[in-house]
Amino acid sequence: MESHIIVCEVGETIAYYGISSNLITYLTGPPLNQSTVAAATNINTWSGFVWMLPLLGGFLADSYFGRFHTILFSSLIYILGLGLLTLSVALPSLISPHECIHGSDTKTTDNSCMPVSLQVIFFFSSLYLIAIGKAGFKPCAQAFGADQFDVRNPKECASKSSFFNWWFFGQCVV
Repeated sequence: MESHIIVCEVGETIAYYGISSNLITYLTGPPLNQSTVAAATNINTWSGFVWMLPLLGGFLADSYFGRFHTILFSSLIYILGLGLLTLSVALPSLISPHECIHGSDTKTTDNSCMPVSLQVIFFFSSLYLIAIGKAGFKPCAQAFGADQFDVRNPKECASKSSFFNWWFFGQCVV
């Protein structure tokens, strides 16, 4: 069980950094065509939510739901957000016209190349679903993995130490 939570954490970290590292390029390029200032504002707002919401997620886990249920529910929200984010760029009805994507001037102010409102709503809703999913997963995952060890058993106490080593190794590799 302990190794599964490490694999989930590494996967979550890869997904998050894969999204966040490419976000400025996606927001400023076609089909969204945001200005650099607007894109930076949107990314900073989203990043603020991503890193502040775990305080609420940890509180809810400790006070009401427990770690397991919080991890389970937030992982489902995270996966839903990832799926919707994928759909927001893959569905033809949400993507801007072909000329806007393959035209010579991608930074035009012509309204024909502006993104569809539904696309923008769908895209940002999926980003904030990911933030909500991360809020429940991040504060609980490491503690939940550590809870699987019996501290009264010397062998499990040593395994718990190894768990933390592998946990941080997984974080550093990603």
